[in-house]
Amino acid sequence: MPLSLLACIVLLFISFRWLAGTLLPLATVAMSVVCVLGLMALVGALDPEKKIAGVGGRVLPWSRKSIFSRYETVNGTLEPFHILPHPLAYLVSCNCCFLREPLLAAGGFPANVRTPGGEDIAASMRLFQQGYRFAFAREALNYHDYRETLRKFIRTWRNYGYGCAYVTHTMLSRDELNPQRPPASENDWWVINVYPTATGAITLLKDFKLFCWLGRLRGFSWWAILSVYPLRPFERFAYYIGWLEGLSAAKVMRPELNDWL
Repeated sequence: MPLSLLACIVLLFISFRWLAGTLLPLATVAMSVVCVLGLMALVGALDPEKKIAGVGGRVLPWSRKSIFSRYETVNGTLEPFHILPHPLAYLVSCNCCFLREPLLAAGGFPANVRTPGGEDIAASMRLFQQGYRFAFAREALNYHDYRETLRKFIRTWRNYGYGCAYVTHTMLSRDELNPQRPPASENDWWVINVYPTATGAITLLKDFKLFCWLGRLRGFSWWAILSVYPLRPFERFAYYIGWLEGLSAAKVMRPELNDWL
């Protein structure tokens, strides 16, 4: 928290010292306050006694002009989300914080994940398997600048699929990797949390219902959901291709997967 306050002071000093006018300094003050309040919301929800080792917040787009930013917002891509009564399975590092000691004891973020996507899943899995849980602080806001072209959109989701497949198949047990049946232990991490929901035309139709239901559950209108849905097939198939690539890489590192899957 002291670092956050220091950042606010530096921003204010720069604004009033070198930047003319009143609007920009006032905007800087407002942004600084939002940053501090968001950090306070995240940190305040951490609870070592209840084994809440990580907290995630909401992620809103810097601009809503692009269909890509609107899609990621409706989809809740960078927000932690779960369906009760199941516990929150992972946090997305775009807007979250962890307790330092449990995270380090669990091994932190894996250094062998070379592409964006999967490193936050791996850290969350390790903490979850050690009995820690996560929380969601709705009042902790973060504004994200999403990629604005179809090519970058597809590449991002392909990276997500690769990373999620690689870390799950190199870290989880055989029972945890079974998407048909939840593991017996409450501290086991189920692969269904990141498993591809669309692998063909039929499953894509089922995924349409899931996408609409989750969008409504997050509070979005039918128009907001349907207006961005054309990107869904690109996202799901890019994720699936990345998943298959990550699975192939994991089988090289863990040959027993050939007998399990």
